[in-house]
Amino acid sequence: MSIMPFIAKFGVGVGPKVEEIIAAGPALLLQELGNVMTALIALPVAVLVFGMGREAIGATHSIAREPNIALIADKYGLQSAEGIGVMGVYVMGTLFGAIYFSLMAGVIASMDIMDVRALAMACGIGSGSMMGACSAALAETVPAQAETITAFAATSNLLTYATGLFVSLFVALPFTEFLYKVINKFKKHNDITAATKTDFGLKVPEQSILSVKQSLSLLAVICIVLLLSNWVGQGVDPISALPAMLILFACCIAGVLLKEVIPVNVPAIAWISIVAILISLPQFPMSEYVLVETDKLGVLQLITPVLAYAGFAISQMEVTLFKKIWI
Repeated sequence: MSIMPFIAKFGVGVGPKVEEIIAAGPALLLQELGNVMTALIALPVAVLVFGMGREAIGATHSIAREPNIALIADKYGLQSAEGIGVMGVYVMGTLFGAIYFSLMAGVIASMDIMDVRALAMACGIGSGSMMGACSAALAETVPAQAETITAFAATSNLLTYATGLFVSLFVALPFTEFLYKVINKFKKHNDITAATKTDFGLKVPEQSILSVKQSLSLLAVICIVLLLSNWVGQGVDPISALPAMLILFACCIAGVLLKEVIPVNVPAIAWISIVAILISLPQFPMSEYVLVETDKLGVLQLITPVLAYAGFAISQMEVTLFKKIWI
């Protein structure tokens, strides 16, 4: 629930770039299928070698950045096995991702086995810090094409932000679920797996026990907290930022209601993202006002309280399991 305003802000940022995304061509769009490769490569290792249970689904369905946390939180809950998996990879990526990408980019570029434009596209994985580190390393290795590298990396990063959530939702996550079921047949069920299924697999996500009225009331409280967070981080007082937050709140309400009335198994965050994209399209009558107002809200300020909650939501039981499956 707390991730919804962030997803709305995320969607508003995508709308103005739709034409660029369409014009980018199939090469940049098809790179999103790389989400499937994380499951193909990492999931068998996680399940068969490290003995992980369903936490492997959250850990390997993507590179586990903020939109992916939102997807897993909405579908399974942050205290589920999948939630622990995605948060574990998120923390590891935050700590070591930029270093890893800068080293890999420099090494592969120096081998001269791939077009530098392809490597630049690979830098855009939906993380600003990782994209910056990767593209900087490439530019240092091939200084003559520094501007090209920056342009391709930035465009790729934009596309990943714009399309990554939907590729994860409709392609990568279902594929990871399917692959997990197949691989799990070859796994000897040890105590860790049993504990995972007992403690997390049968747990009902928090969102499923809330009525629509309760969800909207909780969402209103969350928006107030985010206004305060934005005040501290962006320096924009809550009164000035209130119209922007009301826009995001309206997107969230629309998404929650659409999920209730449309009989399709699509998480609320997907509907919220679609609504936010639509109202920020250049063709939308008030899109300019929407963009100007929502620019007063910082993305980092909207996600920080959510990640703090995620940390508090993990109890000692989850920490113990996390140590068993990751160390």
